[in-house]
Amino acid sequence: MDRETVPRFGCTALGELFARQNQYPAFFFRRLKNSRLPLVMNLTATYERLALALGTTTEDKVRTYGERLAKGIPHLEIASEEAPVKQILWQGKDADLGKLPRSPALGSVPWSGLQVVPGLT
Repeated sequence: MDRETVPRFGCTALGELFARQNQYPAFFFRRLKNSRLPLVMNLTATYERLALALGTTTEDKVRTYGERLAKGIPHLEIASEEAPVKQILWQGKDADLGKLPRSPALGSVPWSGLQVVPGLT
């Protein structure tokens, strides 16, 4: 979606509208109100996409997910100067957590929307 969207109500309302029609598309919101960062939502909202993310079939997704949680993910060490997190760096007066998109469910805490789904990374 290219038009500016309100994260707390616009994004989740669109997701709910589709869910009521038994549809679960992935969404990419380019422009969020009060944020310079885009939002991707509903990536694993279907069994097929969840299986794809896990690199398995829909039939084996539960087993695969359980195995990944039990084993954990091996750590990959990256030199500090090469870390992707260093590509965007906010320092001094630019370091403001308010720039991060707010979780639609927990709209008052900016960083609460940052999530990594276990077993998928």
